[in-house]
Formats: sequence, structure tokens, C-alpha cells
Amino acid sequence: LDEARLRVMRVAGVNRVSLGIQSLDDRYLAYLGRNHDADKARQAYRMVRGAGSAPQNPAGKGAADLSPRGFTNVNVDLMFSFPGQTLEEIKADVAGLTALGSEHISLYMLNLEEHSRFYARKVRLPDDDLQAGQYGMVAAELERAGYGQYEISNFARPGKESRHNLNYWQGGEYIGLGVGAHSYLDGKLSWNVDRLNIYIDRVGRGEPAVAGFRQLDGRERFKQALLIGLRMNRGVEVEGLQRLLDSCLTAEEQGKIEQFIRHGFFVREDGYLKATDKGRLVLDELCSQLI
Repeated sequence: LDEARLRVMRVAGVNRVSLGIQSLDDRYLAYLGRNHDADKARQAYRMVRGAGSAPQNPAGKGAADLSPRGFTNVNVDLMFSFPGQTLEEIKADVAGLTALGSEHISLYMLNLEEHSRFYARKVRLPDDDLQAGQYGMVAAELERAGYGQYEISNFARPGKESRHNLNYWQGGEYIGLGVGAHSYLDGKLSWNVDRLNIYIDRVGRGEPAVAGFRQLDGRERFKQALLIGLRMNRGVEVEGLQRLLDSCLTAEEQGKIEQFIRHGFFVREDGYLKATDKGRLVLDELCSQLI
């Protein structure tokens, strides 16, 4: 990241920047294989904010002002639950990131993807109970710092919730640009090729970069919107979703939902079906059982 790149983004109309800081502990950044350290992360954040930058007009009077005025809507990513990471270390990371003053913070836990170097090393992650405790602590610390949770992994200052993420979670349409990107239009889910050289070759020849697609029927669109919507704190207005997509829950699915409500995983409030704090900790498992 540099100021020239930021100027191009500003001129192009970009109004939100997300920085993959992940941690402000150099040991864990090295463990992740990141090419930045904590100082570089803070420097990048200050650059995005435009700290100390003065208006530049190299072409003289009347020319376009291409200086980065400073982005006023910034997200930073926080990753936690590394093997051996202590609660004190996680708290220090949360304190360091919130001190930056971004408008939005996204949380991630380290996952072991097959064929990744962590998977090959047979890295042992903390057990589920420990991860749940760490997640609860991080969520509470972010709330205390003024970041309201609106989705399982996302926290924002009032009015700064990610609009494009909300669009995904509410079943909206979107266009994916780039290698491996997904698009969703008119009920059709499509995805681009995931090899950079193939992508460049196709685009260079003026050919579509799409690798495949799948047309979702009303039932599939309903299930997708329901499961994704349950990630949001506001939950899902199931009846409205059923009318919109002309589909509905089966008797078996309704029975499972009632069971989850009795066990305190879900709750109904103001016409919305929501996951409770307890339910959010095991939401993936609940959804796999539900549909």
C-alpha cells in the first residue's frame, strides 16, 4: 500500500477501505506468514486516514487535486485463537486495534484449510470450549469499546455496518470481479476461474472469465437466504422471506426450529427468528441440522 495507490482509489470513488491487519503481535504475524509487522500495520492505517497529508496539485492551478484526503470509513481485520495464544495476548490485540479508531472490525479465527501449510504441519487448534470463551471475551471487549455486533463476525460503530456484506446476508444480488470471484444475479450463482494465468488470458482475449454457474430454484434461494440471514443479530423475517421466494419451511424443519428455541439456541422477537448468544457459538452445526 502506498499513497499513489490510495490517490487512485479516491479518484475512482472508493469510499471504504479494509485492512487485513490480523494482529499487532509480531510473533503471530510471522507465524501467519504475513509480510508486515505491527509498525507497518499502524503506518498503513495512518496512510489510509491521510494523516499529515497536504493537498497536492503538481500540475499547477486548476488541475485536478489527486491527494488522498483521508478515508473516513475503514475496517480492520482481527484474527485470534492461534495455538498457544493466551487471553492476555488476545486482549492486547483487541486494545491495540480499537485504539486505532476504525469504524468497523471483522473477526476471524484461524481455520485449517485442506492443502494449506498449516494443515500439512498438522497444527492443533484450541478446543471448541476454549475458542468459544475467547470469542465471547473478544465480543465483550469490542462492545465495551463502542463497536456493536450486527453479525457473528462483524462489529461496527453506529451507522457504519458494512452495506455490501448486509446485501449478501439479506439475499441481495452482487457482481464478483476478479480471480475466483462469485456473482449472484437473477437466482443464478456463478464463479470465475480460480487460476490467475487463465483469468488474465481469458480477459485479455475478451472472453468471459466464468468457470461455472448454477441456477437456484425458489427452494434453494430460500434455504440460502435463511441460513445466511441467521448470521445477523437482527435475524430473519421467515414469513416475509417465504412470501418473497414462494417457498416455506417443511414440517420437519419447523419442528427442528421449535426444538432449538426450547434449548435456548434460537428466539423469536418481533416477527424475526434470531440466534441467541448461545446459538451463535454453534450456528454452523445448527444450520447443518436444520437444512
